[in-house]
Amino acid sequence: MTEKKRKTKIIVEINFFECSIPKEEIFVFSGYKFKLIRYQIGWDFETAKQIIANQDGYADAIVFVGLFERADVFDQYFVHQPTHKLINLVRESEVYTGSKLREFYSRWTINNIAKTQPTFFFGRKALFHTALVSPMLAPLIEHGVKFQSADLISLLGIPIPVNSLTQLKNMIRTFKVALGNLPFNFLSPSHSESSPIRSRAQMVLKKLIAKNDIFVTFRGLLDDIGSFDVLKGKVLIIDALSVDQKRRLKDFGVSDVVEIGPKIAELDKVGITSFAVFDALFDLVRQADEPDMTYDEYLLKYLENSTDIQLETKRKFLPPLRCAFIIHPLEQDNLYLSKYLRWIKSLPDFVIDGIENQLVHAPSFHYGSITGIKSTLTGQEVICEVYTLLTTPKIMRKMSEEALYKKLVKTTEQARERGCVMLGLGAYTKVIGDAGITVSKRSPIPVTNGNSYSTAATLWAAKEMSERMGFLSPICLDSPRVKGKAMVIGATGGIGRVSSHLLALVFDELVLVGRRADKLLELRDEIKKDFKDIKLSVCTDPNIHLLSTDLIVTATSNDSGKILDIMKVKPGAVICDCSRPLDIGPEDAKKRPDVMIIESGEIDLPGDLKFTCDIGLPFPSVYACLAETVLLSLENRIESFSLGRRLSLKQVKEIYKLGIKHGAKLSAIRGPMGTISNADIKRCRNLAAKKLKTWQQDTKAKGK
Repeated sequence: MTEKKRKTKIIVEINFFECSIPKEEIFVFSGYKFKLIRYQIGWDFETAKQIIANQDGYADAIVFVGLFERADVFDQYFVHQPTHKLINLVRESEVYTGSKLREFYSRWTINNIAKTQPTFFFGRKALFHTALVSPMLAPLIEHGVKFQSADLISLLGIPIPVNSLTQLKNMIRTFKVALGNLPFNFLSPSHSESSPIRSRAQMVLKKLIAKNDIFVTFRGLLDDIGSFDVLKGKVLIIDALSVDQKRRLKDFGVSDVVEIGPKIAELDKVGITSFAVFDALFDLVRQADEPDMTYDEYLLKYLENSTDIQLETKRKFLPPLRCAFIIHPLEQDNLYLSKYLRWIKSLPDFVIDGIENQLVHAPSFHYGSITGIKSTLTGQEVICEVYTLLTTPKIMRKMSEEALYKKLVKTTEQARERGCVMLGLGAYTKVIGDAGITVSKRSPIPVTNGNSYSTAATLWAAKEMSERMGFLSPICLDSPRVKGKAMVIGATGGIGRVSSHLLALVFDELVLVGRRADKLLELRDEIKKDFKDIKLSVCTDPNIHLLSTDLIVTATSNDSGKILDIMKVKPGAVICDCSRPLDIGPEDAKKRPDVMIIESGEIDLPGDLKFTCDIGLPFPSVYACLAETVLLSLENRIESFSLGRRLSLKQVKEIYKLGIKHGAKLSAIRGPMGTISNADIKRCRNLAAKKLKTWQQDTKAKGK
């Protein structure tokens, strides 16, 4: 070893975050021997001055841990004068604070996590212990974090959170002089635990941590929160952890621990985690080995050749993701579901009509939340934020498409501000215009119209109800097909087209009904390519086939009157109405108690659900289009999945499998008069069986 490498390099660490007796560590880094003298003094600037006077010139480097020279929040900043005065006292030794190195590692670590796990940060709510001096602030905001900070609490002892960048910048402008000169004595670990400022800060801080998904702090401040139990289920982002802190965190279910600092094996053995010390070590070695190389170039060279730097996460729980869904009243009576409009129920009809017309001008607003959604497979949780437009389909059809697009895009922006990663369109909002394409293009977050899962749930419900009615039998024992005739009304639409393809898998006869003959023939040819042995018919009038049809799926956006003659429907037939507004109302259902009329399948999401709003379904059912948005979030598929009117058969099958994977189930099936019970099914089946005995004779007679 050369004489140069035999000389021990001395680093003096002045730590303002911790309190302890002076310690010395001897270690080797990059072939050089170092002695680290540690002074842990709390926020005691007078003691710091004495140490500088004694060690300046003797030490190769003096490093400050816990101090910051300058706080930058985008276009606002302030200089911390006490820190600059201390730095200026050092005349002969090199001075390091680690700020540049900390900023580099913060960006590098966060960018790497965001690249490999795109939803790790996006849409999460993060609390910063002190955002003013956190190099993690900018990169986390860039990756979609909705931020809150405890700067007023941590730095000034004021028990009020900072809820936006604007507020943080205003705080700098308001307290610039105070912040620039404040010694922050009350943050010292030597400060009495019974201090009113400290106790109040801890209490408020714990409440804020509980409301956020991510807590961003520093090793020296972590113990200020008191017990670590408040971190259960949270992501902790921190510069480094002490051995004791790591041990304590194991006892509390922290979701992930992300340590920003590098993992350097030869330094980890002696417990060196400070960026300021790293800063000094890198630069002293550079001066000895590569004096002509700049610090930045040397650091880059070191990182290129290093294999011991890694990201450390410890997955136990997953913080919830947020998605959004937009609904609206399907008819005038649904207006009363909103607490803001219950008062109009007793008004004269002409007044209510006037109010309904005027609601076209009302903006969308946050209606409530669905919490407790949790995958049975992965444990991922999702919170669905529900937004509403107080506009019925009747009024919506009178609006220009552009006006409605603007309302929906505004809703996506509101949802993004609330931390939602995607938004689902419900009811008529997914039908009007181009079925979500334009909204998705203008939205800051992905948008889905939910039609893929609506289709899957519709046929899921139809299959289950047909089986429970018991009138269909397989063609042969080995065949998945049944002897029966199915009809799709609105077959050339998005849901109708895919329903037709899927029903062709099951029935030996299929009737396609629509308004446009050219589109019907096009669909017929598509299906015929894959199912050559099926009997296919096309028509524009469903009534001519009702007498012999076993399953009818309606997938229209009809509002102009009845689409079929209920009195011609075959006894025991199942009508699955997935249209919005509904095609078959209670009056028609009462006329034919021997026909099973169901609405499109609704879904029970996995978890212990809690609703803070009425979405128009019995608890805990949700619309299948809402469930699609949730399932995509559970799967971390943050994308515009279903858009436009032409659905993909592949996507319908895919979202159905995602539902099974995460624990979604078909809800109790509903009809025009509410939930259908086992007794209702038995009653309908018995009536149908009795009527079917004479149905063929009656049908022939009617035919004559």
